[in-house]
This record gives sequence, structure tokens and C-alpha cells, in this order.
Amino acid sequence: MREEFVTAIVGQPFGLEGFVRIKSCSGSASHLIGKKTLTLRPPAGAYISANAARTYKVSESRTGGDGTLYLKFEGFDTPEAVKMLKGMEIVVPRGEAAALNKNEFYVEDLKGLSVVSKAGRHLGIISDILEGAGSIIEITLETGERRLVPFRGEFVGEVDVEGGRAVLLADWILE
Repeated sequence: MREEFVTAIVGQPFGLEGFVRIKSCSGSASHLIGKKTLTLRPPAGAYISANAARTYKVSESRTGGDGTLYLKFEGFDTPEAVKMLKGMEIVVPRGEAAALNKNEFYVEDLKGLSVVSKAGRHLGIISDILEGAGSIIEITLETGERRLVPFRGEFVGEVDVEGGRAVLLADWILE
């Protein structure tokens, strides 16, 4: 299991003082409130290396009436200055991430799990998770082909992160 992972994305500038909207990957950003520093890195596939992570000092945090988190980073005092952070990923250690409820998983923990049939036959590997109206797992088959499967109870059964596997209940969906 990864010991650190992306927990939020820096969004649009907000106001005139250099605040930015924070888009939580889990739906909750409360674990970021009160942080003095945060590590930001370019998203995967950016023209800058994703390894170019940098720690920024947080000078202030606020929440809006709708629960949106707004952060202000030290040295970024205008909307123009803070625009360069838009799209950056906020990376935190596992112990500082949003708490999980029952039957919830960190996306990064699902990536790389072996996908097996109900009979235990290896079918492929979870290579990515796509978020939208619902979560979709991308499964890379032994042939290298990729299939998309809704991450819902009628398709995916037991998920054992510690054991490194997820059970696919409907093999036909990979055809």
C-alpha cells in the first residue's frame, strides 16, 4: 500500500487575496483544515515531472457556506499569482488523509489489485479508477487490453486490499 497519495486538487483562484478553491478527491477536505504546510505536485502527464513535488506554507484556510475549502499559500497574494497552482495535486501521508468509512477505499490502494473471478481465476489488474457520476475501475487484462467496469456491488464483490485482490462477480462484463 502506498504511504502517501493525492487527497485533493488545487482549483480556481477565489477572491482578490490569493485564495484558491480546493477540490477534495474524497468529498471531504476537513483533514486539510489547519495544516501549516502542504505538498503540491504537478498532475501525472503534466509537462513538468510529477516528481517535482514542493512544500508550500499555508497562511490561511477558510470554509464556505457550502463546505468548500479555500486555502491561501504564503507568497501568493493575488489571483494572478495563485493561478500557477491550479491543477496541482495535494499529496498527504496516509495518516493525514480523510478517514474512511466502512466499505470505502483509497483510490491509490485499489490500483494494482489483482482482479479474480468468483472461482479465483486471475482476470487482470486494476490499472486506474475513473471518477464521474460513479466510480469506474479500469482493468488491464493479460492480453494488455483494457476494460471499464462500474465499481458497484453487482459487478465487484469482496475487495481485499491487504490480500491484494478484488473479486469480479460478472466475468461477462470483460467480453
